[in-house]
This record gives sequence, structure tokens and C-alpha cells, in this order.
Amino acid sequence: MLECARETLKDESNILIADIYEKNLVVFIDLIQDKNAYDLADKLAADLEEKGMSSSLYLCNYIGSTADARLDYVAIGNFTDAVSKIYLPRAVYTIQEIRFAEECEELIAQGELAVQNYLKILNPLVQNDKEMEKELHRTLAVYLLDAHSNIAETAELMFLHKNTIKYRIRKINELLRLNVAFMPESYNYYRAMALERLLEKQENKKHRV
Repeated sequence: MLECARETLKDESNILIADIYEKNLVVFIDLIQDKNAYDLADKLAADLEEKGMSSSLYLCNYIGSTADARLDYVAIGNFTDAVSKIYLPRAVYTIQEIRFAEECEELIAQGELAVQNYLKILNPLVQNDKEMEKELHRTLAVYLLDAHSNIAETAELMFLHKNTIKYRIRKINELLRLNVAFMPESYNYYRAMALERLLEKQENKKHRV
């Protein structure tokens, strides 16, 4: 894995430091101008997969000091499980998503009443048809958390036609009386869907135990 990282990244950087620390691959890189860190992380993940090495990469941009690097490293170690519950599986996550997962875990730790205060904005989605209600929640979660509020990407991730997703998002907007793609309102729904996913996964885990 270390050799693959060095080979993939060597021509993309002015400075490259890569090594194994606590059984994890850690890379510090000063990108050549006009190079995109996200694209490069995707390329490294693809090269690792091609060589039969499954991995989850965590991208930390603009690390200002060794102290910042240590804080990011510890946060990744503490909240990878939460991130995997909030987002659909993929090869690359960001430190911002790790920090968001940390925030969500802290909110859940405040207790049920506090969590319900964040989830109550979803009350307008309650339907007599429970299956439709479930699909509206699932569609909104994928749309906001995984598809960057993109209809086509949501349809692809859910294996549905774009018109189905358009209909559901239009219905969600009508029920909520706003456009869920608009900031800052969309952040409240983004957080609510993340909390729902975390709570759902925790409940499933309890049942398995």
C-alpha cells in the first residue's frame, strides 16, 4: 500500500512524505499547482483497489501545523464508524465529514429530547402511507448526504429513474414548504438526515445484539 501511494503520487507533488503509522497509511503532500486533492485521492483509491487492496481514505486539506495533523488523525480514528453510518460507502471521505460526524455524535449524547428537537423539522413528511413516508426520508437522505443535492446522482445511487426522484423531491419541497437544496435551510435537514441514519444504525445494532 505504501509503495502504491508513493508511485501514484510522486509526479503530482512538490513534496511527498508517506509512511505507515500505527498500521495506517499516512501521506503528507504539497500538490503541484492546478492539481485537485479530491481527484488525486480518488485516483489513489482506484490504484489501491486495482492492486487488490481495499481502503478508506480520509482527505485533510490545509493542515497548518503538526498539532493540527495530530488532531485530525485522532478525530479520524474516533469517528470513522460514525462516518460510515452517516454516508453511503465510498473510497474517500473528508476531514470535514469526520468533524460533522463528531458533531452528530455529540448531539446524540445530549439525550433523546435534544435529538428530537433537531428532528422535528421532518414532521411535515409524516404520511398516512408509511411506505411512502419511508421512501421520502430515504430519498432526502441520499439527495443531501450522498448526492450533493443532484437529481441524477440520487437516481443513480438509488437505482431509480430521474423522474421518480424529481417527483419525490418536489413532494418533499411542497410538504416542507421550502427548497431543500437551498442554504442555510438545507443544513438543518442535512443534519437531521444524518442523525436519523446514526440512530437507525444504532437501533439495528441493538437488535442484533
